[in-house]
Amino acid sequence: MRRLIRNTVMREGAGPTLPPQSRSSAPATLTPQGKTMIDIEEIRKDIAVEHNNLLSKDDPILISVSISERVLSQCVSILNEQNERNQKALLAAVKQGLAEGKVAAKEVVRSGGEYVSDQVHTAIESAINEGREELRKDLRLAWSKIEAARKASYVAAGVSVVCAVVTLGALVGSA
Repeated sequence: MRRLIRNTVMREGAGPTLPPQSRSSAPATLTPQGKTMIDIEEIRKDIAVEHNNLLSKDDPILISVSISERVLSQCVSILNEQNERNQKALLAAVKQGLAEGKVAAKEVVRSGGEYVSDQVHTAIESAINEGREELRKDLRLAWSKIEAARKASYVAAGVSVVCAVVTLGALVGSA
């Protein structure tokens, strides 16, 4: 026990921790089923070297290692199942988000198209109205010129009638 206390490293503000060389470097091995299995022989060797105490293969303390291994194995299985469910839920959420995004994009495109259509319609209508007003103005000007020409033709016709009467009168008076 004294040796363990001597090898303990004290960090400022922290409790005692084992120095890196005293930590177990027991490798984990895989079972035929692919599960991790703790190498108890490596642990026994580390304890023998570090504490000068050889544990027998059937030492009761090794039961806690087996129990811990099984508890950790079950925890890993549970976490793997949860991870799989979470991945499926995440995938479903991403698919739903994409579907909702497509719907939103369609709405944006539709409303954008309607806006552009309305703006083009308004611009065309405005151009037509401006053209219509310009045409009306030109028609009014042409109509006033036509009226002036008609009045001039009436005056010319009147002058022509007066000339014809004077000429007729001169012919009848000279005969």
